[in-house]
Amino acid sequence: MTRLTTATFENATGATADVFAKIKKSVGKVSNAFATIGTHSLGGRQAAFAIDAAVIRSRLSDADIETLKLVDVHPLGQD
Repeated sequence: MTRLTTATFENATGATADVFAKIKKSVGKVSNAFATIGTHSLGGRQAAFAIDAAVIRSRLSDADIETLKLVDVHPLGQD
């Protein structure tokens, strides 16, 4: 059981909803890691989205980008 509250994509409002929408558009879903970061820290939210945007702008293939996303959240048991 988690000790942190986490907004879901469906119940997020304001700036959180805006960022979650950008993440969902970019990645296809809002993972638990992004949801937790987005719920608790404006700076964390912005940093996570900036990192994702930088990876997308890189010269990595789509398969490599997907691997990075999986490696990033898998050790934490995230979806």
